Amino acid sequence: ENPTGSNVPASMLFSEDRRNEMVYKVTVHGIPGPEPFTVFPVSEKTTAKQLLQQILTATERTDSDVTDYYLLEEKAFISKEKNECKKQPFQRVIGPDEEIEKILSSWCPEEGHVGRIIFKTKE
Repeated sequence: ENPTGSNVPASMLFSEDRRNEMVYKVTVHGIPGPEPFTVFPVSEKTTAKQLLQQILTATERTDSDVTDYYLLEEKAFISKEKNECKKQPFQRVIGPDEEIEKILSSWCPEEGHVGRIIFKTKE
């Protein structure tokens, strides 16, 4: 449960756009800067590639190629049992055509699954 008392994860907070398209706020971790994460608006149809372009624009890396970066989904299981050993988080590369909102909606905090999106540089 988040501080407002609802079961909606913070990464899924939304507002309604004037065109009646839902706009979600997604938290992206790992972006270089003073904060450990940055929040970006996405629509229901925003792809990972489009989000990467937003990130590059926001971080003034407009001379960078979007293919030099990728997004990583990290899902963790949060146990309510104190004696249960902590499992390693599941990580996977998000494909450029995947819709961000679908990834966010696959996380089920009420079932103990939490997730985050991480910005990475290809090496």
